[in-house]
Amino acid sequence: MSEVTTATSAEWKAYWPVVLSAMFGMSFYAMVTYSFDQFAAPIEHEFGLSRSQVYLGLMIFSLLPVLFGPAVGALIDRFGTRRVAVPGMLLSSAGFAAIGLANGSLVQWCLLWLALGFASLLIKSTVWTVAVTRLFTVGRGFALSVMLCGTALAEATAKLLPNWLVIHYGWRMAYLGVAVFWGGLATLLVLLMFREKPPEGSSSQLTSLAAAAELPGLTMHEALRSPPLIRIGLTNFLFTLIGGWVAAHLALVLMESGLDRTGAAEVAATAGVAGIAGKLVAGWLCDRVRSPLFPFAAFALGAVGDALLVNPFHSTAMLTVAVMILGFAGGASFQVTAYLCGRYGGLRNFGKIYSIVASLLMFGAAVGPPIAGLLHDMLGTYRPLLLAAAPTVLLAAFLLIGLGPYPEFGSRSDPAADPDGKPAT
Repeated sequence: MSEVTTATSAEWKAYWPVVLSAMFGMSFYAMVTYSFDQFAAPIEHEFGLSRSQVYLGLMIFSLLPVLFGPAVGALIDRFGTRRVAVPGMLLSSAGFAAIGLANGSLVQWCLLWLALGFASLLIKSTVWTVAVTRLFTVGRGFALSVMLCGTALAEATAKLLPNWLVIHYGWRMAYLGVAVFWGGLATLLVLLMFREKPPEGSSSQLTSLAAAAELPGLTMHEALRSPPLIRIGLTNFLFTLIGGWVAAHLALVLMESGLDRTGAAEVAATAGVAGIAGKLVAGWLCDRVRSPLFPFAAFALGAVGDALLVNPFHSTAMLTVAVMILGFAGGASFQVTAYLCGRYGGLRNFGKIYSIVASLLMFGAAVGPPIAGLLHDMLGTYRPLLLAAAPTVLLAAFLLIGLGPYPEFGSRSDPAADPDGKPAT
């Protein structure tokens, strides 16, 4: 058995509970966005709100990380991930359940989502990504991919579980049911398994680095001027501007194409299954592939899914393939982004750097759904938006071509400079 394989096995043996609990914590945060389309139609019907008004709630939820994401990153760097994640899970579960108390007032609707948004800042992707990145060295890419499978897990569950609850118990009880069942499960796992430091006597190289006065990597001034990191941020903004509205409206898009509510939920759920595959495949490749075309391919695949979602042949099979491609690309791109941030930014200020990139990602996800809702109210169809989606995603992917070799932080033997022990090329 090679030295790298032995080190990877040792890391997984020590830290798998952290990855598992982080995956479920990540899934509940993603559940908010991916389940929104299951609630939108019954809320519109009961309160007489327009689609764009209903999606204001999701915009508020998604904009808060843009404004306060860097502050959360600083909070994590100062106090650690567990002290942030545990209260965050409790508050977020309560906030999600409280959405079911909406009475039709647009002001109250926005305030409920504001409260949930502030609570969910404490369980955003940065919390889980930082925890896994600091514990894993040799197998970091695959560990991140497993953790990030939480979003794909949510994407599948958020279509089927809320749909069943809405049909049988109504949308109010559906919010409560998801909060109690999924939020409760995630909270329990985080309480029992999510920890900051390895057990006494662990030989993790990364832990030894963390004990040092300063981890290797860019300063914040250097990171903000880094061309690769700037391009990674812009790519994610454009990608999620499209991907955000498609994910948040997906069941409604499928219903417009002729599927009934349950059929649309079942097809949309396949994106979650494909997303898990996308994250795992991308994570495995991140630790092994150095081609500059790899990040481009991970993002460009989404353009193929967007093009097929137009569904010119009115085929349910084509819609299913389109949704699965979008799920796979979404999973792969999210994983690649986290990995690239660690590679091009280092570990010194990883929490802050990833928070800034994630803020741009969330900004795209925040403004995309309400803009799509407004344009749908005006045009009465999603088709023009779908036609514009593929070219925009392809443009985003091209920004990742030619990022350059991974920088080496510290000495060549420094594991943070090159987690798999090979020189960056």
